[in-house]
Amino acid sequence: MKKIIGVLCALAVFLCAGTLVFAASEDVPGFVRVGIGQYSCSLYYVTFLEGFAVYEYGGGEISLIESYPDVTRVELVCDAGYINVYDEFGEELFISYGDTSQYFVGSTDMENGTFTEGGRNWRGGLMLHRCGLGYSYINVLSLEKYLYGVLPKEMSASYPSEALKAQAVCARSYAARMVLSGGKHSAQGYDVCTSQDCQVYGGMGCESPRCSSAVSETTGMLVYYNGAPVSCYYSANNGGFIESGLEIWGGASGYLQAKKDDFNPADNWEVTYTDEKLRSLLRTAGFNVGNIQKVQVTKRSSGGSVLELVVTGDAGTATIGRDRIRSVLGSNSVRSLKFDIVDNGYETVTKTVREPVEKESTIVLDQYYVLARTGEVRVLNLNEVVANSLSDNLVIKKAETVTVEKTVQEKSGYDGIRISGKGYGHGVGMSQTGAREMASRGYGFADILQYYFTDVTVQ
Repeated sequence: MKKIIGVLCALAVFLCAGTLVFAASEDVPGFVRVGIGQYSCSLYYVTFLEGFAVYEYGGGEISLIESYPDVTRVELVCDAGYINVYDEFGEELFISYGDTSQYFVGSTDMENGTFTEGGRNWRGGLMLHRCGLGYSYINVLSLEKYLYGVLPKEMSASYPSEALKAQAVCARSYAARMVLSGGKHSAQGYDVCTSQDCQVYGGMGCESPRCSSAVSETTGMLVYYNGAPVSCYYSANNGGFIESGLEIWGGASGYLQAKKDDFNPADNWEVTYTDEKLRSLLRTAGFNVGNIQKVQVTKRSSGGSVLELVVTGDAGTATIGRDRIRSVLGSNSVRSLKFDIVDNGYETVTKTVREPVEKESTIVLDQYYVLARTGEVRVLNLNEVVANSLSDNLVIKKAETVTVEKTVQEKSGYDGIRISGKGYGHGVGMSQTGAREMASRGYGFADILQYYFTDVTVQ
């Protein structure tokens, strides 16, 4: 007989005494939903080595709805908001309907179990959330096991163990806040994504023993400010100055204060944009200023980050704010907002030209001639016509115009800009290379976190 569990039936099971609830502490959610991607696919074949179960997700915790320990392979069919689950013999095991359903399929061992779908291996379980014309493909798994797949992507496993522990606490704090606050991806049905927009997550394939140990050795630990857990932000290198969250993002956070970083190593970079490239990037971003004439930094943070960039052209002016500068110019090229424009203007061309100059020459006469009225030319002695104090020779100066070659430099057209910068990332919160340096000098992970985050506790 087919086993059909609808929403009402699921609610009844949830309320019964035998229902299992997997919960963590109030501040540390037990589970997290990770958005892997969005697909239009409506059919999935999922294999669970430890057996299959149906769960409901809510606020970082999961509730067991039904368990099938002997079922290891299931078929998920999505159709107009419905998600049907069949076993390998076509027997219907579960039906979920409604676009906001939080039901998902997972391993009977959600803490340690795995599943395989489409040749990919994941921990925990699989949720499909109706989103637009397709479905969000969501990996639901233990928060601690999620961190196993985050640390190797966010920090090199070769870093000192205390730096890795600091990173583990940072990543856990960030994820916990995203889960408990609803996150920025709630409309898509998940808490965090797999990119730098949240935290980079690589799944089981990227896990590292050293990183996993750092997670395990700090299990459940968060960063607290005024008694509440906070989102911990971090970047690869802050360029020597920890930026204020208020100046960079506009939100006041007492634990994200600006100050000089005495541990951050140098990380200098340089990038050049030709006039053509610059105009292309601006047009793509929706700015059309015509022929570019100048690019200026008009506002900076206390730590030196560029907060406003103004591009002037013959057809208008574009003002680019802090939140778009890197995305417009390319975040892989402009690695941080700590930069200076060291070359900015027109191309200089050297060429040779001929220019007219006035030249003076002289003619010396030792005889003087006069033309009489009769047309007769007579040679005169100067003394015959002027005072004896005059010279016997007459010097006549003559001016004439000649041309000479000259080397000159001229502007032939806007030649773009050259940018020199330092650091990598937004510069707010913990510098990962700074954490590495502190750990190499003997500082513990709590020391590192309390250096980069103002007035916090780690527990």
